[in-house]
Amino acid sequence: MNRWHAYQLVCSTVGKLSPGAVRRHFSRRPVAWDKVLEASHCHRLTPLVYWAALDKSLYDQFPPKIQLYLQTAFSLNRRRNQEIVEQVSKLIFQLNKTGAQPILLKGIANLMSGLYQDIGVRMLNDVDLLVSEEYLQSSMRALEQMGYRSYPDWPEVSDRNCYHYPMAHWSQEGLAVVELHREPLSTCWSPLLPAQMVREQAQPLPWDDLKVYLPALEHRMIHNVVHTQLQDANHRLGRVSLRQLYDFVLLAERLDTGAGLAAVDRHFVTHRHSHVFRAYSMMGARLFGAPTDEAMQSPFLRNLIYGQLKGQILFPWLRIVNFCSSYLVGIISGERIPPKNIPRKLTNLARPRFYHLKWKQMWHRLRQPW
Repeated sequence: MNRWHAYQLVCSTVGKLSPGAVRRHFSRRPVAWDKVLEASHCHRLTPLVYWAALDKSLYDQFPPKIQLYLQTAFSLNRRRNQEIVEQVSKLIFQLNKTGAQPILLKGIANLMSGLYQDIGVRMLNDVDLLVSEEYLQSSMRALEQMGYRSYPDWPEVSDRNCYHYPMAHWSQEGLAVVELHREPLSTCWSPLLPAQMVREQAQPLPWDDLKVYLPALEHRMIHNVVHTQLQDANHRLGRVSLRQLYDFVLLAERLDTGAGLAAVDRHFVTHRHSHVFRAYSMMGARLFGAPTDEAMQSPFLRNLIYGQLKGQILFPWLRIVNFCSSYLVGIISGERIPPKNIPRKLTNLARPRFYHLKWKQMWHRLRQPW
């Protein structure tokens, strides 16, 4: 079993395939469990693999030691998420005292909205909160009084080019970093989902007596696609974050009719990024067996993205080629960076430290082929 077979096995286990179809994946060839665990770990899907195996009655396909590992990972993540939820509850209570009514974003929004069947299934890296500009400084002061500290080299709050402020809790271990957002996306991508549009359609989240909101389903889908595929350049690099793609698949299922997906597609058509959304949607159908709108299907685009992903998993050195070409294309087209920053990017090419940092990034990508 090579890396691609392990990748497919993880996708089929957590995806929408029937238990019989997944069992056929297990029986095709001897399973290299080290590769399967590595793939699930790199994509932060280990607790989800455990939950899906139980839900589909596939647990008997896993050796006893692997069962113990998956169960332990799920239990630890469940305990950590419970602590994070308690942490966020205290945060929002303090923010409400300042007058702020935050909107949950990304992973914490999916967790608290019941997108997953159990709180321990989804792994969280940090907590993202959208706060109105007028309450941003008072919110940061409230977090500092709770023991949080902002990153020393981060820009000042008055810097409008900085769209979020990460604050880490210095007095306890294991809790998530909190990011206070003035915009859901970075400066060059914020026109696709401005904060004002998110606030206008945000829905209140019943949570004790806290005043906290969730973005509309369509906005959560847009945020998912733009953040992982455009802002993180995964579309251009031919990569897919399985955790984010699985969030997208679940959000698509929550939309009541196909009209919801069509509305999201029209939004991307308006901003000239429909090919990104459609490719992402097709990857969800190809990897997880999720339903998709036939009108958005493009066999050529689907096979191209799928082949690029498969090639990079089988041959990690292709990631280096894509990384270098992506950076140059980003400078030339101005797609990843605002035009006013292009001179500064070009100046970086004459600095030795720039190549040192890029080499470290490329080496990191080469060591993580998933």
